[in-house]
Amino acid sequence: PKELFSTNARMIIQPGVYNVTREQMIFLEPLVFDGKEYAITQERMYDYDSGQDPLSRYVQVKSSSSRKDDLVGYSDSTYVENVNDDFRCDMMVSMENYNRVLYRDTFVIARGVVNPLRFLEYEIPGSAVKNENFFPQPEMQLRDTKGDVNLTFRVNKSDLNLTDGDNREELNRLISRLHQVENDPNARLKSFSIAGTASPEGNYERNKQLAQKRMASAMSLIVKELNESTRRQIDMHTTASVETWDRVVDLLRADNKIREADAIQEIIDKYPDNPNRQSRNVVSLPFYRPLITSRYLPRLRRVSYELLFSQYRYLTDEEIEALYRSDSASLSRNEFWRLYNLADSIAEREAICRRALEVYPKFLVAATDLAAILIDKGEPDSELLLPYLEMPELPDETRLNQVVAWLSAGRYAQADSLAFDLPDTGIYHKAKVYAAALNGRYNEVMQEISAESPFNEVLMLLAIKSNEQAWEKAKLLGNSAKEEYIKAVAANRVDEVVLALSYLESAFKKDPSLRDVASVDGDVLDLLQQED
Repeated sequence: PKELFSTNARMIIQPGVYNVTREQMIFLEPLVFDGKEYAITQERMYDYDSGQDPLSRYVQVKSSSSRKDDLVGYSDSTYVENVNDDFRCDMMVSMENYNRVLYRDTFVIARGVVNPLRFLEYEIPGSAVKNENFFPQPEMQLRDTKGDVNLTFRVNKSDLNLTDGDNREELNRLISRLHQVENDPNARLKSFSIAGTASPEGNYERNKQLAQKRMASAMSLIVKELNESTRRQIDMHTTASVETWDRVVDLLRADNKIREADAIQEIIDKYPDNPNRQSRNVVSLPFYRPLITSRYLPRLRRVSYELLFSQYRYLTDEEIEALYRSDSASLSRNEFWRLYNLADSIAEREAICRRALEVYPKFLVAATDLAAILIDKGEPDSELLLPYLEMPELPDETRLNQVVAWLSAGRYAQADSLAFDLPDTGIYHKAKVYAAALNGRYNEVMQEISAESPFNEVLMLLAIKSNEQAWEKAKLLGNSAKEEYIKAVAANRVDEVVLALSYLESAFKKDPSLRDVASVDGDVLDLLQQED
């Protein structure tokens, strides 16, 4: 108004969209309105270089008579996130002359967000990666492996008789294993050792010498089967020992022969440090033959081997599960993937994916499947897949899960943009449709969404501001809390205020949480004031 303005004044109007919920202000472009004299003074002050004035690009100079009011047009827009928050539009106004601020005020010109599609009903499940080209490939890992074999010898004999018992079969199995490792380019023999044990009857020193000879005999047979190059590289050694009578006592007790066990234990206790005296006294026991000699002593004469070699191979499922529990950081991507697919529960799968991403932060398939799990749990994470979106090749499921997460977070513009790259089929098409609707491209998807339910049809009519048609359709809806609320919105749009208040009150009674929605809904804020 001309009464508030003079030719030597400047008025600055600064609009801002304020997120009340998060206490964040988004400033729009200011508008600067100068009187004629003020504008001339500014030009002189800056030596006619208006670029020195940081507000110059926003300046409009009053061109009408000082006795006339002015209507100044203004238009601007901004993107906001979290559209379910409480917003208001503030206008900060200041007028000054050359010396002082003449006038300053801030007032609210709008409150709440008009967004009937906040109630849009749709269901887009999370999607796990199906394209096997994105699955991690198996990786061989270098692992140590051990083996064992048992050979038996005749009493007081050091030569290995291959006709006795299973000696031939056991030795052939050992030699076959050696050749298998020796001929595997992905394996490397590290050491080969033989441990031999003699039974305790007779002289201890002679028994120990017998055990050593047995080791040498067995090693000689085995070494002949190895290549010369392998024999030079491999670490080979033998260990000989004599079993004690304590072991015989243990075997007797295991067979519930307590009296015999006690008799031998009494001898051991009497001569604890003299194995030769123990042996002579045990031999004189009445049950020594044939019980001890035929049943127990043969079990104490044995030879075993340990073959230690490193081999690049695939781990078994059991090894992967054990390693996950003890040292999960050493698992490969494929091993995490196998473990994930073996898991019985959703909770286990989620935990495995999270651990896999800790070890391999760029594990695309694990991240995509975790995003799908969270969507199906009703806990979509809009940040999880962001690091992967710039990858040159991306499975459609990754984009789909991100679109769903962004829609849940109210980031409709980003969701709609990403959905553009999705196939136009099945669940992907549905995501594209709802992303377009929530991003404001109503007319493109109006018919398709309206066909899904009467409730969605009313929401779409409200979105395109077909208020009369929306009201007619809304009157046919059911009586759930959300339907009553939308009836209130539609009624208020066509100035059926009494009905709108009635519907709103009914909605609040059925679902008190809707009052929080109404407090930020520009469609019903005026009704709330009347209700109060």
